[in-house]
Amino acid sequence: MGVPGQDEDKHLTVTNKWIHAMTLPRELSIKDGKVNQTPIKELEILREEIVHQLNLSLTESDQQFIDMDKETAELLLEVDDQSTERLEISIRGEVRLIFNQEKKVFTLERKSFVDGLMERRQCELKNLQQLQVFLDASTIEVFVNNGEEVFTARMFPFEEYKQVKIGSVGETTINLSHWNLKSHSQVF
Repeated sequence: MGVPGQDEDKHLTVTNKWIHAMTLPRELSIKDGKVNQTPIKELEILREEIVHQLNLSLTESDQQFIDMDKETAELLLEVDDQSTERLEISIRGEVRLIFNQEKKVFTLERKSFVDGLMERRQCELKNLQQLQVFLDASTIEVFVNNGEEVFTARMFPFEEYKQVKIGSVGETTINLSHWNLKSHSQVF
């Protein structure tokens, strides 16, 4: 997960004498002439009993809060209704995932480890149908529309921030599934 030129020497883990992490294993496929990346199916063995399975109907003033009791989790959001102008998901107060329907842009936003200013990674996206998000203590991996786009980033949330906040400008309907994930030592 290390990327040269992204101020890795400023990561919070450097004081603990470690840096970098491995990304999730992925299956690569070609769809419409483009490489898609999806997490391997075998990762499903990490899922514990489902914590939340919700059908969320959001309007412009609504915000839904999902409490997360573990650092390691998987979220699967399936967007049923495309009439939203903007969908925003705030994860543990550290990362925001934003889809702007009008501009056709998906954004992962987080604070810079260097100066605390917001930094963004973006891609063009015709529509948002699905997000699969994997979280652990210091990473987030986001698979957009079954791997059409993928974002991987380091994040260092405060322990007390265990919430996911979902908001919308305009109306949207989302099916949300949330699993806590076992550690590798619980599986092997």
